[in-house]
Amino acid sequence: MVASLEDDLISEDMVYMFHAESLELLENMEDSLINIQDNGVDKESINAIFRAAHSIKGGAGMFDFSILIEFSHIVENLLDKIRNNDIEINNNIITILLKVKDHLGTLIDSIIENNGKELYDDELKNKTMAFKQILQEYLKQDKKVQEQSKVEEPKKDIPKNNKIDLDKKNINRNEDINITTKITPNKSTTLKVESKTVDSLINLIGEMVISTANVVEHSIRINDKDLNESVHQLSKMIEELREISMKTRLVAVGDTFTRYKRVVRDLSESLDKDIELVIEGSETKLDKTVIEKISDPLIHLIRNSIDHGIETIQERTNKGKNKKAILKLKASNESNSVLIQITDDGRGLDKDKILEKAIQKGLISNNKKLQDYEIYNLIMQAGFSTANHISNISGRGVGMDVVKRNIEELRGTIEINSVKDKGMMVTIRLPLTLAIIDGFMIKLEDDFYIIPLDMLLECIELTKDVKEFVEVNHFINLRDSVLPLLDLKEFFGYKSTSNKENIVIVNFGTLRVGLIVDELLGEFQTVIKPIGKIFQNLKGISGATILGNGKVALILDIPLLLRYINKQKLKG
Repeated sequence: MVASLEDDLISEDMVYMFHAESLELLENMEDSLINIQDNGVDKESINAIFRAAHSIKGGAGMFDFSILIEFSHIVENLLDKIRNNDIEINNNIITILLKVKDHLGTLIDSIIENNGKELYDDELKNKTMAFKQILQEYLKQDKKVQEQSKVEEPKKDIPKNNKIDLDKKNINRNEDINITTKITPNKSTTLKVESKTVDSLINLIGEMVISTANVVEHSIRINDKDLNESVHQLSKMIEELREISMKTRLVAVGDTFTRYKRVVRDLSESLDKDIELVIEGSETKLDKTVIEKISDPLIHLIRNSIDHGIETIQERTNKGKNKKAILKLKASNESNSVLIQITDDGRGLDKDKILEKAIQKGLISNNKKLQDYEIYNLIMQAGFSTANHISNISGRGVGMDVVKRNIEELRGTIEINSVKDKGMMVTIRLPLTLAIIDGFMIKLEDDFYIIPLDMLLECIELTKDVKEFVEVNHFINLRDSVLPLLDLKEFFGYKSTSNKENIVIVNFGTLRVGLIVDELLGEFQTVIKPIGKIFQNLKGISGATILGNGKVALILDIPLLLRYINKQKLKG
């Protein structure tokens, strides 16, 4: 008898809990296998792999998933022999076990898709049988026989997952957020909470922030001392609640980065390349929503580096390079942003070839002079590629426009630097969170705007002499440094010009500019609201927020404004 959601004793929550726990066990299994390959066999990793298979078999037994039980049992038997040193683990077995892990995930996903039933199609059944035969062959061997033979795996039945479509939404296998609560200095407990519950909490806190701003406005108008004191305490508690709630969404990037080891391993083998993935800054934390949305672009960039950036072992030897290539994935904090850098020591980008292709495609004129970073950014144009042969894995420029678009949708930026035959580095800057930010409010005529506080350096009030100079120039001398200026009223098309009383100095990355504004209104907790489709092409605006009086304030897109002023400076 096969259990399903129709059974009285089986609930939907129970099956979905089994699904989530099984996928987590499979992730641990993959991490342990990759660890064995990188660092050699250790008892803890072997036991972790065995426990994963054993726990999945036990969970499947609760629901009487007979096919999954039988398959997990054979896997468990092989792992038990490895654990007892009856079979020696090697690269061939690691490869088979990684594919077995993928197949277990497919079987478990299929159960969820079929409403808690084991309704496998013929293709899935055939793959299961093929894997059983391979595992049975290993179970018949001892160490001596194993060293002399290698079982050929069926290529037809176990396809290599080489393609990633950035336009398709991947199934999210990590729907829970772990919240760690300290009990004693040496102990902690983890409570699993569904992502949608945390999302609802943060949305509710966002509405509380807006309502509190409204209460603050009323208390100022009434001017009652006791009321003002109470409102101040309320605002303080709401701010603390906001900070704590935002931390529940922050997840260390290390778990996501570690999964890319499998991608690097599989592609290295298929392309006959020797590549080591080095991970730095794995403890860096980022909003879970951002991590989920950045995963596909990162995979695409990694695959690009492996396929087109890094040379074969023979090529590297001929160039006098170490035959083992280094692919580095690094995360770090920069103010309220997170930097992610993908670096390889491969062949790098060919500037001349990129320029030639860009002129050929009509992207730039023949006499146009570009800086290096502008040349490299051309590969992110739609359909741009310098590859002589189309690869089924990747192609520089093919899909890079999608990578750029996905990152910009997260209010992030992407930069490319390269040295020919030395390698290339892709730098991605992302906001720490997408929900609530600390902002600084300014005013243009009767309209309110918000500048993200982490991008604000300082505000200066202009003297009479400086105002006269600004009237005819687009820069000022600030402490012996030239600061380019952007009049926001002119940029947004206001009929009247700014009174040029105040300048707000902002920066993002290496760029810095002074924004000329009418009034400075101070700090403001900003709940980011998406703008409608009709306003999505409005340049210089990244979102909106609701003020305490019910009016709407627009959030300035500082990176875009900085790129605009930088382009104007280059034209000048």
